[in-house]
Amino acid sequence: MLQLTRSLSRPNPRVQASWRQGKVPHFSGILIGDGRIVVMDEVLLMADGRPVHHVTPICESTVDSFDSFSGRDVDVEPLVSILDLGENIQAVCGEGAMGNEGFVAVLSTGLLWWSAFFVTSNPFYKLRLGENATLVAVSTHEVEWVFPLEAPWAVISRTDTA
Repeated sequence: MLQLTRSLSRPNPRVQASWRQGKVPHFSGILIGDGRIVVMDEVLLMADGRPVHHVTPICESTVDSFDSFSGRDVDVEPLVSILDLGENIQAVCGEGAMGNEGFVAVLSTGLLWWSAFFVTSNPFYKLRLGENATLVAVSTHEVEWVFPLEAPWAVISRTDTA
């Protein structure tokens, strides 16, 4: 199983250059700053007029493999100021090029540590540090997405945020 450490021993030049240009690879899932990716299945259902998101990991791959098939990037736009999580870790969130896309990114010493991009999440507009080393991002659907900092592919979404 994929493991993360808080410092990137081998940052992937393609990933880091794309991030500096405000771009991430266009797929639903997690991009690790060293070039690994976790492709995720993403299902959006409506229950009593409220969106319910189910996201689950499908497979682990690499950005090099992704590039050999599609290689398309998508522009991302931050919607909040950078959140300082301490220990040289920062987080930011926002939207993709389409109105239904959202992203969350975590930086370690200024480099992209990981980013999450989803096509049905809607933009993320609020971030906070959660319990047990998690990052909580709130979408414009008012759904909380809870990302374990060291295992973001284990994300869960919560529709009831009250």
